[in-house]
Amino acid sequence: MDKLKTVYYILKNLETKAHKYEYKGAAISPEALDVDDNHWLDVMRIIIKEELISGAIIQEDISGGIDVDIEKVALTLKGLQYLKENNAMVKFGKFATNVISIVKK
Repeated sequence: MDKLKTVYYILKNLETKAHKYEYKGAAISPEALDVDDNHWLDVMRIIIKEELISGAIIQEDISGGIDVDIEKVALTLKGLQYLKENNAMVKFGKFATNVISIVKK
C-alpha cells in the first residue's frame, strides 16, 4: 500500500471505527491496516508532522528502539479537512472517468 493510501485509511479509521474499540489505537495499528511496521511508522511521522492527528507520540528509547504511543490519538480539524478534500477528489475522478467513457462511445 502506498503512503497516501495509508494516510487516508488511518484518518478514515479514526473517523469511522475508533469509537468501536476500547483502545482507539487498535483501529489504526499496523495490523488493522495490514501494513508492515516500518511503513506504518513512516506514515505516522508524516501524519503527526502535518498535524492531521493529535495525541500520538513517537519516541526513541535509550536502546535505540522506537516507542509509539497512540493511546490518546484523535483526528484534528486539519485531518477532517484532508478527508473531505480527498473524498471530493475521488468522487470527481470517478465522475470524470464516467464522462470520458460516455464521450468515447
